[in-house]
Amino acid sequence: PRLSCPMSSLRHVVKSRPYRERSQPAARAKLGLLEKHKDYVLRARDFHKKQDTIHRMRDKAAAKNPDEFYFGMNRSQMTGGVHKKAKEAGPSGDELKAFRKDDATYVAMKHKMESQARIIRAHHHHLRRHRRPATASPPGCRRAAI
Repeated sequence: PRLSCPMSSLRHVVKSRPYRERSQPAARAKLGLLEKHKDYVLRARDFHKKQDTIHRMRDKAAAKNPDEFYFGMNRSQMTGGVHKKAKEAGPSGDELKAFRKDDATYVAMKHKMESQARIIRAHHHHLRRHRRPATASPPGCRRAAI
């Protein structure tokens, strides 16, 4: 029987030298760096992603209903081909003061309700703790306990 080396089958798996791409020739150095394959792949993916976006936008524009209307269109403006929504005026100073006063009133009311509820809960807890046992007969009743 012939004994084979256990590593002989893996000998061709390991490459003897690393793969290296060529550099830019000196005569073409004025053109800049030579694009390697990995650079091309990145550039191509980016290009195709942009092309797909443009195609999707074209399809969307082609499928758009020209009679479509939203009330938001009344308040929007187009400046240089870019849609801008008109800013709505916020509340005035007097309105802000009124809002703050309402908020303070609401917080005070809720605080009062919570404190009253806490007092009622404490009272009920006190009554439950000092309640007579269920087996005892009520006061004034002369029945004998069984």
